[in-house]
This record gives sequence, structure tokens and C-alpha cells, in this order.
Amino acid sequence: MAFTKVDEAAIRAAGVVPLTDSPTLPPAQLKAKFDEKGDMALDAFNNHIDEITDDTAASNIGAAVPSGVTASTTVQSILGGLALLAVAADAVKHTHENKTVLDGITSGQLAGYDALVTNYSGISPVTTLSALSNTSIPTCKAVADYITGLGYTTFDTVHPVGEIVLCESGVSPASLYGRGTWTSQGDVGSFTAYKRTA
Repeated sequence: MAFTKVDEAAIRAAGVVPLTDSPTLPPAQLKAKFDEKGDMALDAFNNHIDEITDDTAASNIGAAVPSGVTASTTVQSILGGLALLAVAADAVKHTHENKTVLDGITSGQLAGYDALVTNYSGISPVTTLSALSNTSIPTCKAVADYITGLGYTTFDTVHPVGEIVLCESGVSPASLYGRGTWTSQGDVGSFTAYKRTA
């Protein structure tokens, strides 16, 4: 059912406007002519109420049921479907205590972290150099023990710039060796990877 519009011609034809200057109608009919426009407005309003609640009301104003919304094509049904969708979305929204921190992570930081995880995937820390393999990195203590055992004294020969070592939690190469500039590369299990940068 399309929406009905009261046009200009219907408005001009109703009421006392089309009557002659000296109407000859009996009083009851003359009163009805005065009431005609009000009755027309009331009828149009009531008709519009029926049209706006009709099953095709939404499509009559150019609206359609949005994708993902369960509703018929009535305006109220679509509004109700959208409201239910909003309530469902609010119920499953993600909340956490460190939201501010997580929101501050940039895409560049995330890409760097992902690259680090990829680089260290499959690498395991070993605590003695005798157990080294192509998929392991020695811990700081393993390297220190090895150096002590060999009697090396030239630090740069044993720990060149660019070297990466794993240290147990709470231990850093700087505190262990007392020299060199070491930059954390992230955690690998319960260990932290450090790279010598200077």
C-alpha cells in the first residue's frame, strides 16, 4: 500500500470554498460543508496511520531490511531488529583492563612484534654450548661458562656487535658481562633475547 497524498484539487473541492456567495443549502448540509475539510484532514491522518503500519511501509519510504537484521518490512520491525542487533553487539564487546595500552599499539609495532615472533619461532634456548643446534640459541650463562672455560679475554672477539644471546629472566648481558650495549629483542618463552648493538 503506497502512501496517499491529499492533493490541491481535493482540498479546493472540499468545504465552503466552492459554494456560491449565497448558498441555498439547508442548515444541516451547510454545517457539513464547513466540517468537510476537518473531516478530510482527520480521514487522511487515520489513513496514513494504517499505511505507516502496513507490511510495505518501509519500502514505501525507500527503506529496506539491512543485511544481518532479522525483520519484516514494517518500519517498527526494522527498528526492533536494529535494536536487538545493537544489544547483542554490546553484550559481546571486548573489555579489558589494559585497553588503553593495547589501543596505543601502532600497526608498525605490531608488524615488528610479528616479525620477531616469526624469527624466533622454533628456536629453543640451551644452557650449555655442547647442546647447540641450528634451532637453538645459547643463554648468557652458557656463553659465559664457555668463555671462562676457554680462557678468552678479548670481549669483542667472543661477543661481536650483532650477536644475539638469550638470558634468563631478570638477567641482562650488560649486567653479566659488564660491557657492550645490549638491546632487548623480546621474550622467547621464559628467556629474553638481547642483541649487541655497540
